[in-house]
Amino acid sequence: MIRPFFAAAVAALCLAFALGSGAAQADDAALERVLESRTLVVGMSGDQPPMNAVNREGNFMGLDVDLARALANAMRVDLRIEKMPFGELMGALEKGAVDLVISGMAITPERAVDATFVGPYMLSGKSILTRGDVVERFATGDLASQDVKLAALANSTSATFVREAAPNAELVEVDDYASAVAMIQAGEVSGLVADMPTCLLAVMRHPD
Repeated sequence: MIRPFFAAAVAALCLAFALGSGAAQADDAALERVLESRTLVVGMSGDQPPMNAVNREGNFMGLDVDLARALANAMRVDLRIEKMPFGELMGALEKGAVDLVISGMAITPERAVDATFVGPYMLSGKSILTRGDVVERFATGDLASQDVKLAALANSTSATFVREAAPNAELVEVDDYASAVAMIQAGEVSGLVADMPTCLLAVMRHPD
């Protein structure tokens, strides 16, 4: 059984991460491009439920998608969502491949150097998604053991957290949450560090 572990005993996990409603280029080029093309290009991973996901029909859904649509409607332009791995989103923004990133992205000082954030629209703490037989081990504080493998999205604040809070643990960076959940079920990693809504939804989807 997959379960969420809320590591309140670890001080760093108690910090609230502000998820920005969007990271945009810090100049007027993006806005001018949107107004000229009449299209808002939004970068999104498409695999961070419940924030964003792609349904069986291939359509985007989730809170991030609703926000992107509302913004495009307010600007009276068309919306085009570019799906890419989370770790590539900031690079795409910096290169001008997308006008905006809306993908459950935490506001950090490092990211704010290269982008302008609007928000936050949600606050979330970090949680650990793991199997039932591992919860007790984490509850006793055995998080930084060398034989612990923790998955996290590549280039995410969760990956940074693992490096800082569990330096002896092996960090396994993944492109999407589905891969991490499969690795947990197969016993390939001890757990997944992610935002609380993601962990709770995974438990609902995989009660066994």
